[in-house]
Amino acid sequence: MSSGDNGSRESRSTRNIVAVFEENRDQATRISEKKVASAENRPAKKANFIRKYAPDYLAFGKKRCYWAFCGGTTNTSLLHKKLVSRPQLICAVILRVAYASKRFSIFLISPLMRGITSVLKRSPAMTIEGVFDDMKTSSINDASNAFVLFLCKKLQGLSLEVDVQEIILRKSAEVCTRINDGAFIGLIQFVSGFKFAQTPACKQSVLKMIAEKLDIPGNPPFTTGYSCRLSTIMPLAKPFFSPSTPSQQYVAYVIESFLPELNVERPKDLEILTLLRDMSEQYGEPKEEIAKRQTESALQRLLACIENLIPAVPSEWNQKGGADLTRCPLAHLRELFETFTTIAQKARPTFVDNEEFLQSKLQKLRYLKQGLESESRELERLVCHGKNVNQEKRTKKRLLSQLVNLVDLWFRNPPSFEPSRGSQIVVDEAPVSDHDYFVRRSFLISYIPNYFIDAL
Repeated sequence: MSSGDNGSRESRSTRNIVAVFEENRDQATRISEKKVASAENRPAKKANFIRKYAPDYLAFGKKRCYWAFCGGTTNTSLLHKKLVSRPQLICAVILRVAYASKRFSIFLISPLMRGITSVLKRSPAMTIEGVFDDMKTSSINDASNAFVLFLCKKLQGLSLEVDVQEIILRKSAEVCTRINDGAFIGLIQFVSGFKFAQTPACKQSVLKMIAEKLDIPGNPPFTTGYSCRLSTIMPLAKPFFSPSTPSQQYVAYVIESFLPELNVERPKDLEILTLLRDMSEQYGEPKEEIAKRQTESALQRLLACIENLIPAVPSEWNQKGGADLTRCPLAHLRELFETFTTIAQKARPTFVDNEEFLQSKLQKLRYLKQGLESESRELERLVCHGKNVNQEKRTKKRLLSQLVNLVDLWFRNPPSFEPSRGSQIVVDEAPVSDHDYFVRRSFLISYIPNYFIDAL
């Protein structure tokens, strides 16, 4: 018999199985939904309903699978042969049984998952491919989410062949936008454990999946819910950044789309700024002209955001009252300063011929430094004299000193100069005597790099 006849017979057999299954699906669904509706009309008896009809749900799932594959018989040995010889088909029918009930039930899916487990060890590649192929055409996302988490759990810790890992990665990219965030996070965490995940091709594929999930480079509305979503999904990309897969695309996305909508009242926004700072450490040096323009735009937006967060300051800080730095979001500014410094140092050649750009932007930063020094001296006076001292003021004083160190270091190493190798921000810890600490801080704060300020 020719291979064409075998393929035709196999195709007809598959169609017959699915046709028989479809013919009896509606009746089985009506029976199960009738029981569910009856229980929902009597909430007080819901627990009794579950105990009473759980075996029916289990029997329904098993019976449909057995009957669909074995022509109405429940011969276990015959079913076993079908499972081993045609794993892709068993996955398709199992998932369709799960999709048959509009009211998705864990009682129904449990035996189906056990059915997949029975073939997963024998033919992992074909089984996984069959599951993901059916997900692409299903209309019930709850089942897809459950099966993704199920596969990740069952395959966790197993030694999978490289071809199986490639199939999982390729098929995951096809369904990543159809599953919810919880299933997607579990899937990426599972894939990150592959040895295959260390290759540049895999890293690029995973980063592309995350970008599609977050609609990068789109421009979605940045609501509170999206900020939470961004702070949970974006960190998945960090392990996949490398010199061959830099973070430019993600950094540019956060800077261009998120910074204009930054709200210091939202706790998640500070987490996103911290994530932005971490991603900037993997920012590659822009060599192409497009990358240089993108980097310059990113630095301009960072400086604009810093300026917006700094309260309006007078030109003379010795005026009575000065600026109200109590409204200054110091933690947010610290993250923005570090992000700006990191990107600027990596892209230093971009600004060699554009000194005027920095000169025009640093005037407010000079005022900020003076204001921080003034505020720190005031806190020093209050604490030294023991007037209205509380933990909040001590904490604010420490945060101010950290930001002064940060701004001072930034002025010492502006992006247009060669940064000192290995230079890091050093935050002083208070010694035993607070008075000694304030004397030392006053000396440090009083030092201003005149060579740079005079240039302004």
